[in-house]
Amino acid sequence: MEKFDLFFTLLMSFITLLMLLQFLPTKMLKQGFQSLILYASGIFVFILSDKGALLNALAILLASAGGLFMVARVRTLTVFHQMDHLTKN
Repeated sequence: MEKFDLFFTLLMSFITLLMLLQFLPTKMLKQGFQSLILYASGIFVFILSDKGALLNALAILLASAGGLFMVARVRTLTVFHQMDHLTKN
């Protein structure tokens, strides 16, 4: 019963975060927030799983995808910032 309560709480938090996502001002911020949610959901699945191989694989996949998206976002922002800096000079 305790795991169900934790799962339900995390699920409601996840839904709340998704609803708040529509109020973020820029597309880049929304995509960064989505990747953070993906990363966090992978960690939550790993915590809640009963060490089953399939759930652990799903958790690792979600966390890896979220982490990769976050790295890609930071690299994209860095490149855009450098290009903007070069064009101003």
